[in-house]
Amino acid sequence: MVTESQVLDALSRVLDPEIGRNLVELKMIRDLKISPAGEVAFTLALTIPGCPLKTQMESDARTAV
Repeated sequence: MVTESQVLDALSRVLDPEIGRNLVELKMIRDLKISPAGEVAFTLALTIPGCPLKTQMESDARTAV
C-alpha cells in the first residue's frame, strides 16, 4: 500500500523550474488523498495564476508519483 509519506517523498524530487525548489517545500501539494485501491489524487497549487510551466510541473508530478 502506498503511504502519504512515500507520495510526498516522490513529489519532493519535483522542482518548480522557475524557483528551483521542490513542490513539497513550496507547499504546492494540497488535498492529498490515497484510495484503498492505492490511487493517488492531489491538487497542485500554483505559485502564480496562469503559470507558463504548469503543464511541465503537472507532468513531472504525475511521473514522480
